[in-house]
Amino acid sequence: MTTKSGLIFEILPMTSIDIPEVKGIEKEAKLSVWSHRDYAGALLDRDALCFVARGPGSIEVVGFAVAKILPGAENSNHGEAEIHNIGVRKTFRRKGIGRKLIRVLRKHFTERKVGSVWLEVRESSLEAIEFYRSLSFETAYKRPDFYRRPAETAVVMRQDIVKNKKACQHN
Repeated sequence: MTTKSGLIFEILPMTSIDIPEVKGIEKEAKLSVWSHRDYAGALLDRDALCFVARGPGSIEVVGFAVAKILPGAENSNHGEAEIHNIGVRKTFRRKGIGRKLIRVLRKHFTERKVGSVWLEVRESSLEAIEFYRSLSFETAYKRPDFYRRPAETAVVMRQDIVKNKKACQHN
């Protein structure tokens, strides 16, 4: 895949070998902390979607995404999914990698008949909130004191896949 900035990289399924680098990106991006075991469990979960981004022929992971399709999604077009974590190394941000990761997730959501996608983001993470808004996510509500270390409000965002099919294809 090539981003708008001309950066060439691949989106691949995450493996257990990728977890240490994913944890590094998680820390650098100040994301919610998952244990090695949490990521390993997600890799075994048939309803989880776990991807990494890396340059062609490179072993360096430059971004990742973890999402989960909630039970019942495949029985209707009203199922739901959650994006648990998405992060990109600081030196690779604003190059289209996050957008490509979201696009890959959307493709899988659509194939699995997901109607809406949810995520939570720290209220102070203005860059992330703007990123999600640029991808047609809307603020649904806030959860005070949702995050710990430090305590902070979560902004809960939602995107309706069916309603935004055309928007999804262009982002």
